[in-house]
Amino acid sequence: MNNKPNIKLEITDHDHTPVVKILFDYNDDINNQLRKTTTARWSQSTKCWYLPADKFNLSKLCNNFSEQAGID
Repeated sequence: MNNKPNIKLEITDHDHTPVVKILFDYNDDINNQLRKTTTARWSQSTKCWYLPADKFNLSKLCNNFSEQAGID
């Protein structure tokens, strides 16, 4: 049985810029890993992490989180 948390990715605009939202239930391990391995920023207005769409690398994100979470 897989008890890993799930990360959902969503493409949208943030401040008129295309971004990929990184959505998940609160998890300290995922928060810390995002800070260490990505340039993701926290949006206070949308309450989620995001990366500019032009800098987003799905393979890198999957590799960074393969041990900690599933990615949709």
